[in-house]
Amino acid sequence: MTNYRYLFWTFIIVCVNATAGFGSMTSNNMAVVSNSALLQKAEKGDVAAVLGLGNTMDQTLIPKLSQMLKYAKDKKKHPVYIRSLRMALAQLGEPEARQEIIGDLDKDKRYAQYQAFEDASRVGGKDMIEKIAAKLFDTSPGGRPLEYDEKTGGDKIVSDVGLPAPRHAAVIALTRLIDDPAAPKVDLKNYIDDEENVHKWREWWQANSNKYCNLSSNEVVKARTP
Repeated sequence: MTNYRYLFWTFIIVCVNATAGFGSMTSNNMAVVSNSALLQKAEKGDVAAVLGLGNTMDQTLIPKLSQMLKYAKDKKKHPVYIRSLRMALAQLGEPEARQEIIGDLDKDKRYAQYQAFEDASRVGGKDMIEKIAAKLFDTSPGGRPLEYDEKTGGDKIVSDVGLPAPRHAAVIALTRLIDDPAAPKVDLKNYIDDEENVHKWREWWQANSNKYCNLSSNEVVKARTP
């Protein structure tokens, strides 16, 4: 069994650092000054500043951040910087950014999919929870990610890092997102790909999915159980 505690740790540390220190505004004027300073840093590629802007929950930032994201994509800026802009927009409630993250959860490319689990668990919201929960019933395997090789016309291994199967990534993400005393307890510091954890979360979702989506719990499970 695989321990995933070190996966994407660098990016997670950046997220944690960005969270600290940006939630203590005491007046509108201070918030404006702080947002302006963060924007200047964000435009220079500072990922922590970008994520800090998402934490402000100031929706007046959406047009500027949308412009920055388009520019970053057009100029093929670093993928982590692009991800951070998309996450910040998603945290502020920008629909397109949220749908991009949700869409990436269905991608065949394992890295993109796993990063979407990470991003969705940071952004939160019922739309993210519903989509992640659907992955509890995805039986596709984890392991070393593959990508298409144009030279051979087949797949090639792109990394020695093993990624969790979608159902296990869903357990990790839901554990971070769901604040319910009745939800399954999972030790994320020492998480292993234990099918018992998946089973417990499936049962919890069957009983509680009506809180997060329009379908009844039975309809959700019948539609998605393999």
